[in-house]
Amino acid sequence: MGVAKRTDYWTSRLNGDDPTSPTVTRNNQAWSVEFGSGGSSVDGYWVTSNVQYEILNTPEAEAATGMTIVACFSYNTVPNDDTMLLYLSTGGYEVRVLSAGQKVKLVGTTTVTSDDLDISMAEENPVPLVLRLTLDENNVGRLYMREIIEDDDANTHYLEVNANVSSSASQHNLRFGNYAGAGSG
Repeated sequence: MGVAKRTDYWTSRLNGDDPTSPTVTRNNQAWSVEFGSGGSSVDGYWVTSNVQYEILNTPEAEAATGMTIVACFSYNTVPNDDTMLLYLSTGGYEVRVLSAGQKVKLVGTTTVTSDDLDISMAEENPVPLVLRLTLDENNVGRLYMREIIEDDDANTHYLEVNANVSSSASQHNLRFGNYAGAGSG
């Protein structure tokens, strides 16, 4: 199983850089601050406390064939409930990932909630939270946690919803962050 088809490519990659000014420039779009205010680089990580980043109006042809965002989060404290962590919109449909205590919710036409994810990294040998959100050409959103699709017993480990009709029908965009005011909008 791959993250993307061989004909797909990433348009933005970050590695602890300021999302609004990435240092790697080959096929690398900059993000803009949609809500809140920036962050700072600390020990090779981009650290924020109240910001939502966005890439607006990705090419329609790309959005029509599906979109993916992969993010790795590490929190000192659990985000407020309903804080938007990830968002994808094809212009016609949208899905979002919201915080829910030590869990996350995938929101589309319905809402599904994950099992505990140790978002505050309080367990012994904690690992940062890796989330992959996809929105395919059939307007189905999937959230993969821990990059596992099925376990050894063939139990699925992703959440799936049908996407909502988008409130911004002309805009294809991706968002990530931890801006508490962005959970519902």
